[in-house]
Amino acid sequence: MMTAGLNNVSESKVCDFVIFTSGSGSTFAVPSEDVFEMLSIDEALRADERILYLDKILGFTKTQGASRVCFAVKSTNTLLAVGDLLDVESIRLDSISPLPAVIVKHMKMKSIWAAVLRAEKLLLLIDFKKLTSETKEDDNSDDN
Repeated sequence: MMTAGLNNVSESKVCDFVIFTSGSGSTFAVPSEDVFEMLSIDEALRADERILYLDKILGFTKTQGASRVCFAVKSTNTLLAVGDLLDVESIRLDSISPLPAVIVKHMKMKSIWAAVLRAEKLLLLIDFKKLTSETKEDDNSDDN
């Protein structure tokens, strides 16, 4: 179980983020306070719980078998399968940049909300609760 906290470091607040990849190789971060538990994909499959696959939600189709880790999303009944856990890092809140309005306007899903550059990698910040909510809405919509 992971917890997060805001810290005051050099007068700039920081938050702990879980950094992970999708099965397709993109790098994401989520506030650690949004992750209740982490388990292997094998443990998740044995638990016989509903599993959402991040790559499938994002529209990637050629990543089957690339999910290795599941996160139990806090305050939901959802397991979210991702690629690999990379790290848990403190990120300065003033280093986070919201996505440009032109990109947000054309995004179907609003759960990816910001980005931050860390060690020459662009991390996309994702809101797990919003993602699971959007996914449930899509599950209830009519497919043509």
